Amino acid sequence: MLYPREDKEHRQLMYACRNCDHKQIADNPCIYVNKLVHEVDELTQICADVVHDPTLPKTEDHPCPKCGGNQAVFFQAQTRRAEVSEYT
Repeated sequence: MLYPREDKEHRQLMYACRNCDHKQIADNPCIYVNKLVHEVDELTQICADVVHDPTLPKTEDHPCPKCGGNQAVFFQAQTRRAEVSEYT
C-alpha cells in the first residue's frame, strides 16, 4: 500500500511504500476528500397550518390518490440552494 509523503527537496507530493523503497510522484495534489451530503425530506418541514392560509391559491382538480381528498394548496417552498425553487 502506498502512503502520501512529501519530497521536501523538490516540494512535491509522492506516494511511498512503507515496506520497500518504492516511490512514485502523485498525479493529483489532493490526498483526501470528505464529501458531506445532507438530505432532508422537504415535505417533513411543511407546517400543517399552511392549508388554512386564505392567501394561498387552492384547487379541487387534483384528488389525493391515498385518501381521496380533493382540496390542494399551492405554494413555493425554498430549498437549501437559493437558486433553485421547488413547487409543492
